[in-house]
Amino acid sequence: GANFFDVQGYAGTSRFKVDSLGNVTGADIKTIRTVRVTADNTINNSAAFANITNMSISLGANEVWMIDMVLIGESATAADIRYAWTFPVDCTMNWGNRGSAQDNAGLDPAGGAMPTTHNLDGPITWQPSFSGHVAAVPISMYGLVTNGSNAGTLQLQFSQLVATASDTKVKAGTFMNATHVS
Repeated sequence: GANFFDVQGYAGTSRFKVDSLGNVTGADIKTIRTVRVTADNTINNSAAFANITNMSISLGANEVWMIDMVLIGESATAADIRYAWTFPVDCTMNWGNRGSAQDNAGLDPAGGAMPTTHNLDGPITWQPSFSGHVAAVPISMYGLVTNGSNAGTLQLQFSQLVATASDTKVKAGTFMNATHVS
């Protein structure tokens, strides 16, 4: 809008502006996008991936993004829960979870048992799975996304590892912070 807040250097040059809509612009500003699940996403008796509502960001051509997220999942022990991405052509990413892998039900991208800590070894096509818990369990994940020449959407998905007639949920409060690196 026409109204804005302008932060200037000592020489009177604009460093960044915040407009009346809350948009921040400036040469030194890195875009940070926060997306959050506002209502539980539920699947039942399905190993097919479904989009997690609100867990996506738009990627421009040749952009690099750092992602940091907390996934709050709930699933029966028999079903487990797994995650995957849809992404633009030529997009690459390494991503994984922080901390103990004791709840990892799946294998690492190379096919062996997952290490016990700091699993940043998954390509964008990796589909990690985690043991089911009837109570909500947070999983801290992070990664680096490098997009190719095709703009598009990076979308997080989930499914049951084993189709089971019980609810598997990504709970409200799950969130992702994405920081535009370059």
